Amino acid sequence: MKRQQYKQEMIKQAQMLAKELGRTPKMKEFNSDRRVASINTVRRYFSYWNDFLEEAGLEVAYRRDHSGDEMIKQVQMLAKELGRTPTCTEFSKDPRLVCYGTVRRYFGCWNNLLKHAKLKPNRANKAFDRFK
Repeated sequence: MKRQQYKQEMIKQAQMLAKELGRTPKMKEFNSDRRVASINTVRRYFSYWNDFLEEAGLEVAYRRDHSGDEMIKQVQMLAKELGRTPTCTEFSKDPRLVCYGTVRRYFGCWNNLLKHAKLKPNRANKAFDRFK
């Protein structure tokens, strides 16, 4: 297949997934669906996720301006739903929440977010201990 054919196939995959979800798929949803190309492949052809969505005619849903307070509220909401401190994996798999990369860029690590949210860390972590 030629480059343009690959791009068109990925666009069709994104549109199919969007139709199934009833909205623009998030990057992690797209990446977890085995029927579609990997995120690394998408980046190779489109450079940026938002460029890919725009070319597919889908609404750009990703924001880069998430606040620390917003992430704290999200992890507290998930903790309340679970009845305990969520793991990083549980947080990452919830499509309603920001991606873990955003948490890591803002807080440095998962346990720092938990500390700011006044939640008990899942396990001992040297990075968390520095902030006690």
